[in-house]
Order: sequence, then C-alpha cells, then structure tokens
Amino acid sequence: MSSMERRMEILEVLCWHRSDTVENLANEFGVSKRTIKYDIEYLSLSYPVYTVQGNGGGIYITDGYHLGMKYFSERQTALLEKLTKEYLEINLSGAKELTVELKYDKNWTDYIGSKPSAEYRKITIEIPDGAVASLTVGTTNEDITVSGLSFAKDVSLTANGGDIVCDMLGVGEAVSLVSKNSGISGIIVGGMDDFSIACRIKKGECNLPESKEGGEKSFSADCNNGDINIKFIG
Repeated sequence: MSSMERRMEILEVLCWHRSDTVENLANEFGVSKRTIKYDIEYLSLSYPVYTVQGNGGGIYITDGYHLGMKYFSERQTALLEKLTKEYLEINLSGAKELTVELKYDKNWTDYIGSKPSAEYRKITIEIPDGAVASLTVGTTNEDITVSGLSFAKDVSLTANGGDIVCDMLGVGEAVSLVSKNSGISGIIVGGMDDFSIACRIKKGECNLPESKEGGEKSFSADCNNGDINIKFIG
C-alpha cells in the first residue's frame, strides 16, 4: 500500500468513526505512530482533519463532512475571503477604450499576513501592433513593460516603486514616462530629431538632454530616485 492509499483509507476510517487515535491507526495500518502523525498533518492541509491534545483527545474530522464533499479549511476560507475583496475590473467603453483597474474592498486588517505570489501580481495584455491609438498604464510597486508595439497617438506610463521599460515603442504623437523610486529605460522608435524632449531627473542620472525643441512628436520623462536611459532608433 502506498502512502497516498494509506492516507485515503485513514480518511475513510475517520469519516466512518468521526474520530480515532494515533495508536489505533498505527496498529490498524501496521506503521509507526510517527508515520500516522505525518499522514494526519498531510491530510489536514486539504481536509477538515484535526487533532485534540490531552484527555479525550485524538484525531477528529469535522462534523458533517463526508467523502466527496468540497470543503475548505478555515485558513483556506479566510484566504478566499481576502482574495474576493481584491479583483480586476475590466471595461470596454462605447468609444472602444479598454480599462483594466485593480479594485479593493478591504479593511486594514485584510492586509496582515497575506500577499499573493508574484505571478498573481502581474497583468499581461497582448494586442495587435498598431491596433490601439493610445495607452495609459499606472501601477504601484510593480514594473511596466511595453514591448514591440506602436500606437497611433500617445503613450503614458506611470510607476511608483517599479521600473518602466520600453522595448521598441513607437508612437504617432507623444510619450510620457513618470517613475518614482525606480528607473526608466528602453528604446523609442524614431530618431531623436523627430521628438521634442523634456526630462526631469532627481537623485539619478539621465542620458538625454534636459530640454530639446523641435520634432513633430514629444517625449517627456520624469524620474525621482532613479536613472533615465533611453535610446532613439530611427
């Protein structure tokens, strides 16, 4: 009998008797009490199995639970409640404006002891090149990356605590990049002479002129406590 088969049979025993002891289960399945304790710890991660210490103690399964029921532990239920208070609101207006906004319905206590992993803190949107006229993105404590896209009008990116990276970004009119406590870098499609330039830097370095007139398009970058490193490729 494999360990998984034994654990499922232990679960069946608990569902039938509603409780048992480590010693009885060890004798019934011919394994050590330490092994049974490991099995119970494993089962408790997915099933409402718990132990009670002291006189009258033992291994119990929550009243009302039976095999086949979908069940969440108290810890899982609490996490789900927190997650339902944080969601993405996606709207497409009649003017064909796509909006993706993170919404919160949390109390300050909901922020204690929980943080989603990095993969769940990322929004990825794939769009055909040239299909969107304008792009506006703002975020806090995360990076913004726009890669290999062209926009008929303008792009505005704002990051507080995250890097802004433009990889072969093309625009028809204007680029506006604002970053706090991180950097701005990347490649803008077009020669520098195609753009008027306005850069403001604080506590960092900038490879572009502070101000340059001329050009049919405009480029502006505002970086506080980070570097600006932008190249133009015609």
